Formats: sequence, C-alpha cells, structure tokens
Amino acid sequence: MVNNRLKSRDSFGRAISILDSEILVIEEATTTQDAQSPNLLTTSLHSNSFYGRRRQDLEVRITRQSTPEASAPKRPHDEAFPEADTEIPRDSDMHNGLGDKILTKMRSSIACIHCRRSKIKCQNSGTNSACRACDTNSRACIYPAGQQAKSAGPLRNEGEGGEVQRARKRKLDDVRKQSLRYTDDPFQSPPITPTLWKDVYNTFILHCSAELPFLHDEVFYAYVQPTTERSVDTQIYLLGMLTLTARFIPDLIAFHNPLDPLAASEFYAEASATRLNVQALTGQPTLERVQGLLMISLYHWGMHRRQCAWMNITIATTMAHTLGLMFDEDLRTNWKPAPLARARSNEQIFIQREIKRRTAYSCFILDRYQSMGQYQPQIINIDELNIHLPCSEEDFLFGTIVKTRLLKDSLQSPDSNESSRTISTTQVLSIYIQLVEIWGRFSHWSSRGGRQKEEYPPWDQRSEFYKLQQQLVSFYKSLPPKLTFNPTNITAHIASRSVTLYTAIHTLYSLCNIVLHYDYIPFLPLRSDGLSGPLDEPRFLLGKYDIPEGFWEESAELVFKSARDIVDIVRVTSDRQVMVESPQVGIAVRTAASVGVYSINFPDMDKNSYMCDPPSTPTLSAACLRKGATGLAIKALDLMKPKSKMACYWSDWIGRMHGYFDTMKRHHLSSIEAPDLPWHQVHLAQIKGISLREGSLSISFSPSLPLARAARTLLPPSLEIRHGRAVDCIRSTSGD
Repeated sequence: MVNNRLKSRDSFGRAISILDSEILVIEEATTTQDAQSPNLLTTSLHSNSFYGRRRQDLEVRITRQSTPEASAPKRPHDEAFPEADTEIPRDSDMHNGLGDKILTKMRSSIACIHCRRSKIKCQNSGTNSACRACDTNSRACIYPAGQQAKSAGPLRNEGEGGEVQRARKRKLDDVRKQSLRYTDDPFQSPPITPTLWKDVYNTFILHCSAELPFLHDEVFYAYVQPTTERSVDTQIYLLGMLTLTARFIPDLIAFHNPLDPLAASEFYAEASATRLNVQALTGQPTLERVQGLLMISLYHWGMHRRQCAWMNITIATTMAHTLGLMFDEDLRTNWKPAPLARARSNEQIFIQREIKRRTAYSCFILDRYQSMGQYQPQIINIDELNIHLPCSEEDFLFGTIVKTRLLKDSLQSPDSNESSRTISTTQVLSIYIQLVEIWGRFSHWSSRGGRQKEEYPPWDQRSEFYKLQQQLVSFYKSLPPKLTFNPTNITAHIASRSVTLYTAIHTLYSLCNIVLHYDYIPFLPLRSDGLSGPLDEPRFLLGKYDIPEGFWEESAELVFKSARDIVDIVRVTSDRQVMVESPQVGIAVRTAASVGVYSINFPDMDKNSYMCDPPSTPTLSAACLRKGATGLAIKALDLMKPKSKMACYWSDWIGRMHGYFDTMKRHHLSSIEAPDLPWHQVHLAQIKGISLREGSLSISFSPSLPLARAARTLLPPSLEIRHGRAVDCIRSTSGD
C-alpha cells in the first residue's frame, strides 16, 4: 500500500514538473513578446489559466492519495516558493474544489527600459504612463518598441521544434549578460575612474573646445568628485561630455563595443536624452542644462542629424536668453574689482562670468554653423549680443580680470589698425569668433542664391562678392604673426597645445575662400578654352564686360590653394596624432576632397597642380583618388568614418562625384564619336546615384553652396543641348 502511494506521488510529481516547465515557457514567451498583438497576449493568458487549473487538480490528488491521515499536510510548491510578483493563496483556496480559481496576479508583460535593465518590477498603468520607479527618480519612462513577427504564418508552439527554443534561449542569455554589464547609473557602465575623467577632459579640449570653449579645469574636476552628489543638471552636463568624447577613448569603446566606437557615444546620448525630459526642457533653465544641450547639439550635427541638432541649439539659445547670458553684467552694473583683500573672491566671480560669456558665444558659434537659409535662419543678432569677447586661455584659467571689446565693435572697422592692435596673439578665441561671424555672412549670401542673385560682376565694388572678399582679406591681414599659416606655426601650436583653435581658424578661413570663389569656376569644362568664368548665366563675356586681367586665374588659384592648405593642416596634425575631428573640420576636409576630385578630372583648371599631379594618361580610374593631396583628404575622411556618420556619407559622396564627372566626360566623347546618337541616352544608369537637384550636393553648412548649383549649369554650346533638357534628363535618372 505504501509503495503504491509512493509510485502514485512520483508520477504526479513528474506531471507537475512538466506543467511547471510549460508554464515557464508560456511566461517567457509572454515576456519576450510583450509588445505583440492583443490576440497573442490573450492566448498566453488563457494558456496560463488552463495549466494553473491542471496543476491545482494534480496537487489536490497528491494530497488526498499520498498524505496519511495522522500526518500534517505539507505546503504546495507555489506556497512554499512563490513567484516574486504572485500572491500566496490562502489555505481555504488551496483545498477548494476543482472549479475554484487560484487567486494569482499575472506577471506584467509591459516593462520600461530602466526596470528591465535593473531587473525590478515595473509598476505601471500601461505604455502611456510613467512607472513608479521612473516617476520617483524624475526621469523619462521609456518603453521598448514593439517587435514584429518574423513571419505572417500561424504561430508555432514552443515545443514544436528545438530551433525556436534555442533561439529564444540565446536571446534571453544576451539579456542576462547585458543586465550584468549595464546598470541604471550610466556613470557605472563602466565606472568612470579619475583616469577616465582625465581622458574625457583632454579629448574634449582637443576635439570640441573651439565650438564649446566654456570648459574650465577647476570647475570640471569639482563636478567629477566621487564624493559629490550630482544633481540632474550636473548629470546632463557630464553626460554631454561623455557623449562627445566616448567614441575617442579606447577603454569606453572596449566596454561597449570594440568594433563600433559610436556605440559608446550613443549609450551616453541615450542616457542624456532620458534626463532631458519635458520638465527639464520647460522648467527653470540652468547654466549646466544649456551647456548640456549645446554638447548634444554638436554631437547630433556630427552624426548627420541636422534637424535634431537644430532643435537642441534653438532650445539652448532660448534658455541662454532667459538666463540673461546674452547681456554682460559688467555693462549693466559697471562692476569693478574689489580691493586686494578680496582678490580670491574676485577671481572666482570673474571665472563664473567668463564661463557664462563663453557659453553665450558657444550658442553663437553653433547658430552660425547650423543656419541654412529660410528654414533654419540665424537666431542670434550680433547687434543684440551685448557681451564682451572672451579673454585669453591663460586669463581664463587663472581668473585674471581683463576687459575686452564687444563683437559688434570689433567688426565695424575690420581694416583699421586699432582692430589689429587690440587683439593680441593670446586672444585666439576672440579672433576665431570674429571669423565665425564672417562665415555667417558668407553662408547667408550663399543660401540666398550667391552669384545668381548678384546684380554686378564680382570685381565691381558694389557687388556683395567684392564686399565679402574684402572682409576676408582684412581679417587675414589683422592676424598676429604667430597665427598666420605656415608649417612653423602649425608645429608650434601643436607643441603649445593650442592646435585646436589654430586648426579651426585656418580650415574655416580656407572654407570661406572656396565657398566664395568656387561658384565662378565652370562646373563641367568639357570644351572650355581655359579659365573664363562660369558657363551658365549670369555669364561674363569678354566683349560685354571689362574683365580685369588675370581675374579668373587668381580666383581659381585661390580655390585650389585653399583646399591644399586644409590638406596640409590635416596631414601635419594627423602625423602628430592630434588631428581635430570636429564637424567643422570634417566639413572643410570634405570640401577639400571635392575640390581635389574636380582637379583630378579637370586638371587644366588647376594650373599649379595644388590638388592633383599632372595626368600621365588620359584615362582616369578610382586609383587616382588615392594619390597626392586629394588622396590625403580622402584618407582623412576614412579616418573619421568610424566616429562620424556624416563622414561615412561624405566618403560615399566623394566616390559618386568622381563617377559622375567620369561619366559626363564619357558622354561627351560619345557625342563626338557618334553625333547622331543623343548623349543623354548613353549609360544613363551610371549617373543614377548623383542628383543635380538644388541642395543635393551641398558642401557643408548650406544647401545652396556652389557644387549644388550644378542643376543650373549650362553645358558647353558644342553639345547643342538646352540647359533645361540636360537637367531634366539627369533628374529623371537620379530618381529625385
């Protein structure tokens, strides 16, 4: 009798184990498919209820058949080891009839990202509500996006094939590994040690200090002290720095994804976004929050997310206006230094005010860089920017009280001797800000149409071209000798750790020259007799205009020489392992590469061979792009590709541009060899990747820069084809 009872209890025990396994599979499927359709979720709940009733029936039968009357009943498995989110049934419920339901609380299939990573219960009222944990910690509650089914066929049972079970097991193992690797605190994934913070500081100074010059050594290390409890605004500030620098730091790259440097920066960008919630964006602004938004804007700009970058800089500028950063306190209160006894306090006050000034000018710099025509107009007007220019880096670090000029005053008379005397060699940042304002004028002129909107020829003093050129010439003449461009100064600034601003100044200066003069070079000089100005309207024919001697040659030479200067800066800094990889420098490198591709395909335009070697054979191949100065520019883009999505786009664009020029030359030769065959019917598929629509080939900041105007370019008259027909042909094949 006893043996029969033991056998019966063993068989029932095995049955319960099987049921437990099936219930676990159903629960895992429910958790994995938490965003599936309501039908799937309902099926899972019904299955759980069915297996629960079967399990209760087996437990009751085990209790009745295997438990002696004199012995005390043992607790069932569910009561002895309850689930974390399952209520324990009462004794009266455990011994009721089979028709009674066990009072169990079903496991929630909806959990936010933070609760999933922390492996805690997510108490929420649905995906449209914030859970209790996120609401308590004042952070954004984000739910994972729903996963689509792999096939439209009927759902298979988890026990039908081992392949499905193995795939789910691997996925669950990955989730467990990630939960052990990452924590809810981004500063602990991995733990940011003092050594890592030092790397973050040095990396930020090298790559970001030109656009964001507000970083102060003493203030930064006060933020990163391990004993300091960080506020939400301080976390936004530090996460912004980590977002910009993590992709350059080997230890952080190795932790997140050794094969993808951007994975580290994207991790901190996501953490920063969760803290920049609606309350942070609409509440009372703070200085740290403005600086954090500026960092995120600079990062998204380099990631080719222009709209996101523009929105962040707009919000940051609005907050800066609200905080009064655009108005200097010295001008409003006539503040004067206190006596010597309070010198230390005066130094701290000056440093804090200088940080505010530099934050305001950071808004100004990014505003001028990201403004593009009527859809993204310039926000900050320099006439309303009533703050002094930043002081030198040495005065900023030591808190030395100095007084500088206003930006609008320094630009009123750019060619005066007073302007060149007041800006010393140490005030490099002030010089750079003046050049950024000049670039803003170039960008505004180009976005409005550039040459197409000019009423006068470029050599006429009444033309906008002539005025912009004179501003640029006056700026360069006012540079101190130590800031002029030559190989000795490059190496000297590398040794003095001031290469970031030096690189930014000369790459931006060269970029201004290219943008201004590139529009007057013929886009497709297939049968041009030399440099004679643009081939599309407005044209400047020799019999109609009194063209100064050598004007077109000097204009073209300035384009190719400026591109070569950009390449020389990148080459020297890259050899010394201090190449600046900011979006502005990257855009300058990309522009130099595009000029080089033009020079390779039309070497007669580059008389001095700045960007190409004289071709040995008339046939060009892709290998030509890897030689000379153009090859160095393309290699620099390849170096930036793992850390910048925009650089990936640029690199592909350069290759397609070379293919386009090569295709157009082949069409030209085909039209000469077979004049009866329309050239636009020859190899149209080869030019499908390049669109000549306005703005599709924009160089850097503005969609209206010179190369984008290929859609308005008139091909040589020898082709006997109307301009509109050529443009329509190319547009139709490009699919735009």
